[in-house]
Amino acid sequence: MSARTWLLPLLRSLGLIPWWRSTAVAAAAGLAAATTGAGYTSSAAAACAVIFTQMAFGRRATDAATGRRTAAALNKAVFDSVVDGIVGFDCAGRVTFINPAAETLSGWNEDEVIGKTCADTFCVSEWLTSAPDAALFRVETSLPRRTGDSIPVEMHLSPIVERGQVTGRVAVFHDIRERRSAEENRRLAAAVLEWSAQAIIVADHKGSIITVNPAFSRLSGHAPDEIIGQPVSALRSDRHDAAFHTGIRTALDRDGAWKGEVWNRRKDGTPYAVWLSITRISAGIEGAGFLVAFYFDITERKRHEERIIEAANHDALTGLPNRRMFEGSLALTTEQAACQGRAVAVLMIDLDGFKAVNDTHGHDAGDILLKTLAHRMTATIRSTDMVARLRGDEFVVLLPDMESRAAAARVAETLVDQLSLPVPFADVMLQVSASIGIGILHPGEDPEGLLKAADDAMYAVKRGGKHGYRFHGPDLISPENVVATETLHLAHAFDHGELSILYRPVIDLTTLSVNGIDALVRHRRVDGETFIPDPMRPLSADTGHDYPIGRWARTEALAALAAWRHEGLDRTTLSLPLSRAEMVSGTVADELRSLLDKHGIPANMIEITVAEDVWRDPLPAIGEALRQLRQLGLGLSVEGFTEMAKVFVRSDDMRPDRLRVPITLLNHGPNGNDDILRKLLKAARSLEARLIVTNVETPDQVNLLLRHDGLLAQGNVLARPIPAAAVSGFTVTFDQTKAWKA
Repeated sequence: MSARTWLLPLLRSLGLIPWWRSTAVAAAAGLAAATTGAGYTSSAAAACAVIFTQMAFGRRATDAATGRRTAAALNKAVFDSVVDGIVGFDCAGRVTFINPAAETLSGWNEDEVIGKTCADTFCVSEWLTSAPDAALFRVETSLPRRTGDSIPVEMHLSPIVERGQVTGRVAVFHDIRERRSAEENRRLAAAVLEWSAQAIIVADHKGSIITVNPAFSRLSGHAPDEIIGQPVSALRSDRHDAAFHTGIRTALDRDGAWKGEVWNRRKDGTPYAVWLSITRISAGIEGAGFLVAFYFDITERKRHEERIIEAANHDALTGLPNRRMFEGSLALTTEQAACQGRAVAVLMIDLDGFKAVNDTHGHDAGDILLKTLAHRMTATIRSTDMVARLRGDEFVVLLPDMESRAAAARVAETLVDQLSLPVPFADVMLQVSASIGIGILHPGEDPEGLLKAADDAMYAVKRGGKHGYRFHGPDLISPENVVATETLHLAHAFDHGELSILYRPVIDLTTLSVNGIDALVRHRRVDGETFIPDPMRPLSADTGHDYPIGRWARTEALAALAAWRHEGLDRTTLSLPLSRAEMVSGTVADELRSLLDKHGIPANMIEITVAEDVWRDPLPAIGEALRQLRQLGLGLSVEGFTEMAKVFVRSDDMRPDRLRVPITLLNHGPNGNDDILRKLLKAARSLEARLIVTNVETPDQVNLLLRHDGLLAQGNVLARPIPAAAVSGFTVTFDQTKAWKA
């Protein structure tokens, strides 16, 4: 069926046949009214209005034939240009005309549908039969497509009336997919706003609140009618300054978004922390738009974080700042003092007699004493000062703005008096005294040694009889005072359980495997961690008490070795240092025999390491000790080996299994490092001993040693000291860790 078939009713209604006045305008007006009834302007309605009115009334003066051709062309052009689909049906439901938009929507083309029933094409027969004959009809339905799917449309049906009789229908299909999608998005947005667990605020570009969701009301306490229309600033707490909020506005202007932690205020005035995300949404008008904010409550998380920070920076028993917080404050204070030209003072405090309180009355008494004295110290100092607990019964006071030496002395004197006052506990009075060392950092001085200066001054007070204070001065650095101070440091550390043992592996550079383990006593001091070169020396002569550090260290080390054997490590030699004084004592052999029997450890897994000075004055007692140790089956190594090889041939008991030399020894001699190494290796082999090079710190030094066969080595570049629990695993995996090897 050609276009002329469906154009005939239209041409009649346009007045190109005798009855045009009775039907044309009514049909145009009816179709226009039907297609615009939904509240939007329909292109199909406009087209119909143009066609039916312009063609009906604009052609009176023209020639009839010319008018027919012009009307048909204009009608076709307008129908082809509209975006809504237009389809005509006769009374039997057969398609009489279709425009290009309808072809696009349905997937059918004109040649395929003209003359066919709607049941075979558009499937709208139920609406054609149910709609009143003379009425305009509008419905939202689905338009089946040729491809088998369907799309939502708004359909408008209008009757075609000829000579007072309905001869067909005109259907206009408007695609409402975008409208449906927009409606769905609006419903989704409303659901999100209503049911979101996050608080949501929408404000205009000036910051006035437009809407909020229920989660916001639950969190803030503000009902919607109380807060809508108010500025968002009404929600702010006093936790942030003006610069903070200016930064948010700047970020929104620059990036269109901002997120971070913010403290807001509830309706009752209580502050609460939120994680806030703000996005600027443009409205397409310069300067206009909306601000959408999402946030959720993180108050409990913030409080938990604050508790963690508090615990990390404060002593659990006394509530005072701990070492970590003190060190941070000291670094900041000394930096500020340097810029401002101020003096800083540090008072190192140690309680005299605290160990006796613990031993006599128990740890509960010691805890009460520490808490009471901590409160007294806090009450004594200024609000700008700090008192911290470093460890055990050691405290430190930081005076960031010290007016004079006399002012520091007054603080120290007051503290000495306050700390010596008795503390009631149960039915007894607990009492200690205090030794206080004072270090002062003057403008322009290096702050590095400030803490050590105060520490040394405090030990000088202890040497002088305790219960007092002293400033650090040049007299404290004499050799005698240094030795005495170090002795007191060590005795104090042993008393307070502050010594520990780490283990440094010895590496065989030929097999690239662990050949032995050296036990090292470590002391963590206020000025850093240090390894004690001769921890086995007796301290009784300097302190008046017996400090069996050597016995303690050997007991700990052999217990560790027993644990390693249980884990399968049974081919590693453990080296223990012995001092000259301990060898002279004559008790070491019996002590080690007892420990070996206790743990079931073979004697050949233990090696005794002695310093070279043992041989410079070989007392009979030393020779006897060596014979007893060798008879047990223990190995022997000597540190500091130089020109002493000839001494070792005197007896088999004195012949070493291993000789130790520091890497620095290779820097001397006219023929270079390789020549020195060859001589040392020759001397060691003449004694049937292995040579260990110690203090190896760089890959270049390792590569130098690798050029010679049979060497053992030890140093941080090869393996750092490790705790006992890590030794077994390290020994197994060492061959996988050779980053130092060239």
